[in-house]
Amino acid sequence: MLPGNDGEASKNVDDRDRAGGPHRWGIAAQSDKSQIPVLIGEYNNKAGHPVKRLGQLMQAGKLDDFFQRVTKYKHWEKGTSEAEVDHIYNQSTWASNQQVVRMLCRNFHHMIATGIEYAYVATGDSVLFLRVPKDDWRTLYYHLCDFSVPSVYDAAARRNLNKGLRAPHETAAAYFASFCIWASQSTPRPASWISAAEMDLKRWPSQYEDDGSGTTCKLPTQPPVSVPWTMPYCTQACLGSMQRQKALDDKCPNVQLHREAAARHGAFRHPLTVDELRDRVVTQLATNADQDCECLGRHGLFGRHGVLFKITVTGHGYTFVAKGVRASDREVLQHEERMYRVAEDVQGQIVPVFLGVIDLRQAIPLHSYVLVRHMMLLSYAGPDVQRALREGLLPPNSDLEREGLRTQKELRAEGVVNEDVRRPNMAWNDEEQRVMHFDLYRATSEYRSREDKQRENRILMVKAWRKERATRLDAERQASLKRKWDEYQDGSVAQDQDASQTMCDDQSRYG
Repeated sequence: MLPGNDGEASKNVDDRDRAGGPHRWGIAAQSDKSQIPVLIGEYNNKAGHPVKRLGQLMQAGKLDDFFQRVTKYKHWEKGTSEAEVDHIYNQSTWASNQQVVRMLCRNFHHMIATGIEYAYVATGDSVLFLRVPKDDWRTLYYHLCDFSVPSVYDAAARRNLNKGLRAPHETAAAYFASFCIWASQSTPRPASWISAAEMDLKRWPSQYEDDGSGTTCKLPTQPPVSVPWTMPYCTQACLGSMQRQKALDDKCPNVQLHREAAARHGAFRHPLTVDELRDRVVTQLATNADQDCECLGRHGLFGRHGVLFKITVTGHGYTFVAKGVRASDREVLQHEERMYRVAEDVQGQIVPVFLGVIDLRQAIPLHSYVLVRHMMLLSYAGPDVQRALREGLLPPNSDLEREGLRTQKELRAEGVVNEDVRRPNMAWNDEEQRVMHFDLYRATSEYRSREDKQRENRILMVKAWRKERATRLDAERQASLKRKWDEYQDGSVAQDQDASQTMCDDQSRYG
């Protein structure tokens, strides 16, 4: 049973964003240097915590049908008789019993939503250990341990008392260490398991009572393969030629798969257009988000607004990355889309090839308690420059700062101003042998699209031509005036010379 929502959620805000996620996370480092969450926790040392009431109920032996009774009479204050309420518990304990149910439902929901098998609730003097089996998501196992100590104000007396209170293996530290080792051997559930469980489980409180007519959902018959596939990324030229409807790139490592798919489609070039590729990705992820799709968050490829995915279009071989975001971050992708469209002429050269933004029909649940509802599809720019530098992927004597500034300058020439030039936002592209910028959320542009930029460029070209023409005409006019003036000057001198010669002749004649 999962916690419900009391009102209609906004279409741009998920229930998970409203309720908040787990308080604490346990992360396990893997042999491939990736990191995965294996444990979640809640800590609250306030007086009257539901865990303490749970301990009282366990001691009283009142947990056999506790959930059924509390959920059945959850609306007792809206018409249920006092006799019916007293049949369960008296009114003084009703609120605390309801808090116990909410606490268990909340943590159970966190475990289902993240796909994590183990969780705990700590209050300072007691710990509730929780587990949801992989093959039975309807069952929540719990074990309550009490580590309280007598209230002794004298420090020396308290130390002496605590020495013999518990054996080392019975302490809270020992229990937690064992629980963490147990959790580190588990594997987070795939997205298909999380989605199926959330569809199957009922929510509480719910608008309707349980009449036994709820839908049921079976476990996936074939669990997805946990080992990531090794399909290489398509080249910039490959995805760029598909975007521009040109011939296949023979250097793409997946070109044979593209050719086979093209033969099946009866195509001479790419078997898919960009629009068809987006539609296939949406359908593919709605059918099974674990097939040919890997979340790269475990490798640290996530940021403030999104996480990176590796996606292959099944049966066609097109392999690229996708930036997935929550519903509330849709505008982030819209802004980046505008930047990529302005820089369309240099896609695949200094920025990745932009393949569009998609809205998922079925949200993808992540182990970080986030629902991915929108994606931006891009070609793989390459490893970030930090990794490229660390693994020796850069050419000798490469100057990353200079390369980054060169890309920034060329991007500015295209009308995109990106001042967020940091190494985490730059990748080394081996195909182009240069640095690419791939995070354009903070970039700005005075244009709204490539067409807008071309229109503005045409206007600027016309203005420049007019200015050049005016300058040329002005120069020609000035030259013409100067030539006429020179001719006039030459004519005046000639007339003066003729007049002087005439005077000399007259003088000689009349001597």
